[in-house]
Amino acid sequence: MKGRTDDLVETTPMDEEIDYNDDLFWKNQLSLMKKRDLLSLVIDLVEMGPQIKKRIQDKVRPFPVMKLQSELICYIFGFLSPKDVINVSRVCKIFYKLANENTLWAKLINEHLNIEASLLSSNRLRYKKYFIERITRGKTDSIVMDSIERVGTSPYPAKRQKHTANAIGKKIYFIGGEIPRETASRLSEIWEYDTESNLWNLLAVPNVPKLARHSAASINGKIFVFGGYDGVEQYHEFFVFDPETLTWLSPPTFGNKPSSRSNSAFASIGTKFYLYGGTGKGRVLDEFYVLDTATMSWDNLSCKGDSPGLRTCSTFAAIDNKLYLYGGGMWSSEQQTWVAKHNDLLEFDTERMEWKKVQTTGQPPVMSTSVAMFAIGRCLYIYGGGHTVETIVCGDMYVFDTVSKAWDKVVPSNPNSINQRGRDCATVTSIDNTVYLHGGNYSFFYGNEQDFCFFKVNYPYYKE
Repeated sequence: MKGRTDDLVETTPMDEEIDYNDDLFWKNQLSLMKKRDLLSLVIDLVEMGPQIKKRIQDKVRPFPVMKLQSELICYIFGFLSPKDVINVSRVCKIFYKLANENTLWAKLINEHLNIEASLLSSNRLRYKKYFIERITRGKTDSIVMDSIERVGTSPYPAKRQKHTANAIGKKIYFIGGEIPRETASRLSEIWEYDTESNLWNLLAVPNVPKLARHSAASINGKIFVFGGYDGVEQYHEFFVFDPETLTWLSPPTFGNKPSSRSNSAFASIGTKFYLYGGTGKGRVLDEFYVLDTATMSWDNLSCKGDSPGLRTCSTFAAIDNKLYLYGGGMWSSEQQTWVAKHNDLLEFDTERMEWKKVQTTGQPPVMSTSVAMFAIGRCLYIYGGGHTVETIVCGDMYVFDTVSKAWDKVVPSNPNSINQRGRDCATVTSIDNTVYLHGGNYSFFYGNEQDFCFFKVNYPYYKE
């Protein structure tokens, strides 16, 4: 018996009247101990779940099926369809616990999603949640793209690129950026956007320098900023912005500090702020640094595995204890052009301190540099960015499943609600299941900038 149990359901004798309060019935059922009969028993349990609940609440002696070993009950559940497993989990607390076992859902994923068992080895992965995310991702409304309209005559930031955006609670803080025209103009602004009221506020924060192409991460209510360039001569180093006190400080740090740089890949896990590559005064870098914000100490990481090598304008995203680095390339300051571009994906395990080039399947993205990348559930989403081969900016979206290791192209619902010429150098910020995309531009060499929109990533089938 394998896979779905539709045939079993159809042939199970359900017409005759059964007294589910009769212990003799259950003893007879258990005495058979054949898969078919045990499966019928489980299906009967789904049907009469309310009676079991009442019997438990009334403290009547439990049904004999409860005396089965949990491993056997879980084994039986493995022959049900995923939908039936979810249904049987509603019968009682015991069944709920067993029906959410990771080993059970790993088996169901292997059989119903055709994912190799060798890929289902993470002890951090909740397989039931992953299964439902996969099913939901196939729905036509799983990703909805829409624009965000300005409210009345409230303040509103000018269009920009190469700024940063970090979420703290339900608010997003946009720092710096540049407005490209004949000369590149860097900004010394910090804007606060309230996602609940849809209102903007230009914050009065003293001592903020003009900067763009910097790195920033929100950790424990503060935003840690590193690097960037003022467009003329000043290369910046380290700052901390506190939205609570509206202060911009440059506190001392310790350890092996990085030199100033721009266009680095950046992300945070826990209290640690990671930086990879970028450009330092015209030179493309391959250095990997981490700042532990708890001790304010830097470390230049020496790692095992497949190093990403020299690259700038690549992008980081974090899932659990792993960092995923996508794309980037080699920019020649002398030739003022890209001499190499990448659309590969590398995984860094922060516990093993090891890089690994991810062997992927499916249709890889055509984008390379300055993409907008974000993580939802077990998946990485990539939108926009510079084309790998042509000198154009893309407007496509791809999703990478970190469990199945497969790429897939995504077509969001309502895609015509915003400008579809594509964009790069934009910011992307996730709050719950809504992703906010801001700024960027849609042509190289100081083209036109973009406005504000959001992607709503819907997972309506799964609830904690």
